[in-house]
Amino acid sequence: MHGNNLYNRRQCISVILLEEQYSETANVTVNTNGLKTATENEDGTFSFSARKTGTESGIQGTDLKVATGIEPEVKTASGSYGEFLRVDLNGNYGGLGAAMQAVKWDYYGNGNTVLATYGTKFAADNWMHKMMGIQLGLTHSVRCQLPAGTDGTGHWKLTVYALGYQDYTFEFDATATNIVTPTDPSTIDTTALKAALEKVKALNKDDYTEESWKKVEDEATETQEMLEEIEAAIKDKTTVAFSQAAVDEQVNEHLTAAINGLVKKEKPVEPVVTPDVKPTVTPSKNETKPTATPTPVVKPGITAKVSQVYVGKKATIKVTKTKVTGKVTFKSSNKKVATVNSKGVITGKKAGKAVITVKVGKYTKKLTVKVKKPSFKLVKSSVKLKKGNKTTIRVKAAPVSKVTYKTSNKKVATVNSKGVVTAKKKGTAKITVKCNGITRTFKVTVK
Repeated sequence: MHGNNLYNRRQCISVILLEEQYSETANVTVNTNGLKTATENEDGTFSFSARKTGTESGIQGTDLKVATGIEPEVKTASGSYGEFLRVDLNGNYGGLGAAMQAVKWDYYGNGNTVLATYGTKFAADNWMHKMMGIQLGLTHSVRCQLPAGTDGTGHWKLTVYALGYQDYTFEFDATATNIVTPTDPSTIDTTALKAALEKVKALNKDDYTEESWKKVEDEATETQEMLEEIEAAIKDKTTVAFSQAAVDEQVNEHLTAAINGLVKKEKPVEPVVTPDVKPTVTPSKNETKPTATPTPVVKPGITAKVSQVYVGKKATIKVTKTKVTGKVTFKSSNKKVATVNSKGVITGKKAGKAVITVKVGKYTKKLTVKVKKPSFKLVKSSVKLKKGNKTTIRVKAAPVSKVTYKTSNKKVATVNSKGVVTAKKKGTAKITVKCNGITRTFKVTVK
């Protein structure tokens, strides 16, 4: 990320999105939505009125728009960009992203009164990741301090102000699973992160289109910054504001997705030169006539692939175009099983099958998607330990997601974020293990 982004700790709130630049002719009246009036004081300074809610867009020839296709999602805590709380706006949000002027977060905690308000403004040309939707997050900073005695859980109201649009609001209740807490960097496994960076180094930039390579470069830069922050925190014996889940997300959903989305440049076709005179070669009795190897003909068309889709999870369709240009469209045959947005992002709704039709011009590809329920189980459900001994709870999950652990009795057995159980004293404790919305119990008996 660069500019105003979630990874920049100096910002209280950040937005990442990429939209085309735009220009409009203003038409501001007393009915313009978001209007503030300025009054010059006797000493030459100015006073500004409160923001007004109006019925006009403020743009010549354009009615006030309403963003109706937004699919908000309160993210599970990860701290991917240094945020402690994140909300993504997916779905068909139209031009809302490009027109955004400010974002406001009202925090109510467990009551009905606003305890604190946070917000800031952005420049549209600094927004990134159109394919990922609008990503909004709060980061701890001088300007973003939670009220004393609160931890970020409780009720929130988020408001998006955008030029030419009615104010968009989303209210939600944040739980402990949505709030990022500081993480010991030594507990984070960076093996996959380093491997992904090495994979990028092995690629040849000149083999790919400029647009697809730029995405890889951007994600590789973010991944490198994350690695450097982890290593620096280990050296300084400090914490980081993101978790293992954030590292996994950066590697799998961002960098690896960008690598898989690379598009190779089309090689120029060499001209065929036919000589004026073709020499005649008469083979001898022992010679065999040479056989010409036909040049393979590359037919225009499209291919489409997608990874396994799970209920409540998302997966992006990878479309490859061969000698084909034009906009890609997507359509689901069964929206009750799986929906797909204009960017090819599939959301699993319930277990079953759906056919996603991918179309570019006159070329069509039908992709059969089998949506499965997420699964989660323990390899073993119990263990007996002697005081002072340790064991690791082994799990199997599909898809691979963040796993949380909590002991019922810390005096008998403790468990850390990696599922390592330490026997403390004689007795029995139950470890509650959660993943993919499924809860399992691991029984520990200390002898």
